[in-house]
Amino acid sequence: MRAAVWTLAAALAACGGKGDSGGEALPPVEVAGSYNVQVTGTSGCDGQAGLIDDWARGPLQVSGAGADLRFDFGQDAVVDGEVDSKGQLRLAGRFEVSGVERSLSGDGQVTEEDDQRTIDAEIAVTVALDPPCTIDGLFTATELVDLEDPAG
Repeated sequence: MRAAVWTLAAALAACGGKGDSGGEALPPVEVAGSYNVQVTGTSGCDGQAGLIDDWARGPLQVSGAGADLRFDFGQDAVVDGEVDSKGQLRLAGRFEVSGVERSLSGDGQVTEEDDQRTIDAEIAVTVALDPPCTIDGLFTATELVDLEDPAG
């Protein structure tokens, strides 16, 4: 999966990563930080929502920048990702939770309002059960920010 992420990054770089004006390449959207994930819907794997909820719901730490993002959901559920200058996000990786291997791929969008970032993403997780199954999920991750008034 890491090779797929790097292949995608190379393809984006080959396109120049320039804005619509054809000028200088724009920097990627900043996404590193601490988030709280809410899983807003799942389908597949005979309705076993826990195959995503068990590890995705709750704290999320995002580190890195641009094509070198790391999404750490805890419980060893860590995947790589990238974000572009328009906030378009891709993530992918393999990990194991509760002794069961999972393979994740997905994409989404990073937005910011009132100095607080939100990640809305759609993921597909193939779970190595017998037989294997794929569960699709939607999640919203809201950045945890200090709400205390710095002037007060």
